[in-house]
Amino acid sequence: MNFAGDKNIKGALVNKGNALSQHEIFRSDNINICWNEMFFNQNNKIRIHEKGKFMELHFQFNGYCKTLNSGKKPLCTMFPNSQSIFYINNFECEHVVHKDNFNPFSFFEIKLGYDAVKKIFPEELWNELNFARVLLCGTTSFIGSVKPITPQMRCIIYNMCNCPFKGVMADTYLEAKVIELFLLQVESHKPTQNNDLKKDEIDKLIVIKEFIDKNYHKRIRIVDLAKIAGTNQQMLKTGFKRLFGTTIFAYYNDLRMEKAKYLLLDRGKRVAEVSDEIGYKNPQHFTVAFKKKFGLLPSDLKG
Repeated sequence: MNFAGDKNIKGALVNKGNALSQHEIFRSDNINICWNEMFFNQNNKIRIHEKGKFMELHFQFNGYCKTLNSGKKPLCTMFPNSQSIFYINNFECEHVVHKDNFNPFSFFEIKLGYDAVKKIFPEELWNELNFARVLLCGTTSFIGSVKPITPQMRCIIYNMCNCPFKGVMADTYLEAKVIELFLLQVESHKPTQNNDLKKDEIDKLIVIKEFIDKNYHKRIRIVDLAKIAGTNQQMLKTGFKRLFGTTIFAYYNDLRMEKAKYLLLDRGKRVAEVSDEIGYKNPQHFTVAFKKKFGLLPSDLKG
């Protein structure tokens, strides 16, 4: 299997005056591990030709992506902080990508050729996701569910992106991490009773997330969000965590802190300015929240 030129995202983005940043962690004839960031100012439609036959472990960190096949039928939609598993066989498609917030559109992917899948995963293991049938019949498909990226998965991906070894030791380390990550995905995608959200519930939750993205600098209450979504508070809280893998207020607070870090580092703003811009009336309260999130004071970050 040859991964060279298997996805022409870069050309599509450059033609639109945007950019793609790729951090390739590992590449061989049968395995490709890569962190990707797209920078664009508006929503995009990008045509992709995925060459070859491979399994893809996909982790969507920021932004929305709806994949349409050649017949313009949706294959799946990936949300921020979501993951799934695909089997690709020389697939031409269109990705409708939506910018999430001030952060770049970002995703982590592991592509495994058939030989790598057979070598790394026992057949009994990938049978749990019905991949025996999919790989043998050779048609492009995915496992049929999209689940949140768990904190454990995030930790493994961070370690893979910052591999401490070189040469053969690095190869062995990354292969072990691929297995560990796949096992967590297998576990997360096992069917559970009443675990799937309905389409109208997902639509309401997306509306709420987009509202938070635009109003992170304001005071936000669950009761107000429930009115906006036209649902009750309990459904809103449980549904949001199920879809995005975090609570509403954890997402809200993380968004404010990430924005604060951006303003401090990239815009060079003073601590008091940042505190006011992200909605804190008391700069001291902002300082406490920032240190709790990042382990250092905002003034230390500027220094």
